[in-house]
Amino acid sequence: MAELSIEVSQADIDVYINAMQHVAEQDRQRRAMRREELQQQLAATNPDAALHQTLSSELETLDQLAVNLPASDSSEDREAREQVASAFIRQWKINRALYRQYGGRIIFQQGGPEPLDAYRAFLEEQQRQSAFRILDKSLETEFWKYYANDSIHSFYPTGSKEESQAFTTPWWLLETPS
Repeated sequence: MAELSIEVSQADIDVYINAMQHVAEQDRQRRAMRREELQQQLAATNPDAALHQTLSSELETLDQLAVNLPASDSSEDREAREQVASAFIRQWKINRALYRQYGGRIIFQQGGPEPLDAYRAFLEEQQRQSAFRILDKSLETEFWKYYANDSIHSFYPTGSKEESQAFTTPWWLLETPS
């Protein structure tokens, strides 16, 4: 990070938080519409017992989600959101820098795209320069397995729109389905 002057600005954090709030609001609206739909289905029809149970169970889940949404926006909540935002943004910027330098394949991860081959190339380079080493040689094979075993990863399709956008547009700014 220091070598490449990777920093997370307050503006970056604000954009991230606004994007997440927008997604949360869209989700809240979808859930509210689905709750209304379920209530109408239960009131307008006389579903058999199994269907009634299924619809009622889904409605109950949606009701519970609505109740469990945080009601406050305290300074502690804002600080926590900013810390999470900063961590995601920082990681995306590091991943982008690695991808730009080393290229390679990109995998899906919960925290956004990960340049798998770039990480491997970076670590191998650091190992050659003695800036990185695995002290317990019995763990070395297991460590490198993450980078060598393709079957444990889901890759972005080569040449896809998703692959081309992975490190040009932060994932939190990509269009989300309405």
